[in-house]
Amino acid sequence: MCRDHLQTSIPHPQESSKRVNLLVHAVYIFKYIYNCFQRRKNLICPNIYLAGSPSLRLYFYDSKEIHMLESNFKVKQAHKLSLKTLNPTSIENTNIPLADAIFQ
Repeated sequence: MCRDHLQTSIPHPQESSKRVNLLVHAVYIFKYIYNCFQRRKNLICPNIYLAGSPSLRLYFYDSKEIHMLESNFKVKQAHKLSLKTLNPTSIENTNIPLADAIFQ
């Protein structure tokens, strides 16, 4: 539909003088990425900072390991990680604060 490029509008299919505006809602994209990360247990992201460098790979297991290692610390680097964020119920998979806690 957008010819492999993200566009904010496309030509109207019936009236070429008009355009159809496309809405891209960041919250829904964020929830989709979070749900895929939980379901597949890994996430591959292109490295946008260094051109030509390999993609970044995130593993859900690493988040669980960080939580386990920091569980006895008073001051934590991953202070938002909890058992609830790592093991949400099916309805909590759509909870933005829990998703945010994983990617902090």
